[in-house]
Amino acid sequence: MYGVAAGDGSKPYYFIVSKLNGLVLDIKRENKKPGATLIMYRKNGKDHQLWYDDRGRIRSKLNGFCLSIEGITAAEPYSVEQQPNTVKNTNTVRTQNAMNSETWREI
Repeated sequence: MYGVAAGDGSKPYYFIVSKLNGLVLDIKRENKKPGATLIMYRKNGKDHQLWYDDRGRIRSKLNGFCLSIEGITAAEPYSVEQQPNTVKNTNTVRTQNAMNSETWREI
């Protein structure tokens, strides 16, 4: 994550900034619903562009949803969306895939 923004006292929030063009990760039209479209857009500092790290999950300040790989499979092409945390029971393969699709690392 790049570009520290002001936190609300409980956690720091970040902009996720593209090195390619300087645009930031943005939830299109401030849509709070699961599966909302994510886009790259000019930085405006609103909640739909602010993110925080929750033990490897990247969550939106707008609604607390995680960045998740759509379809939770390893097949390409990949599409990223926002979803509520789907991990409820770690005893199934699907849940393990959901956990992996919502866990990120900085490299």
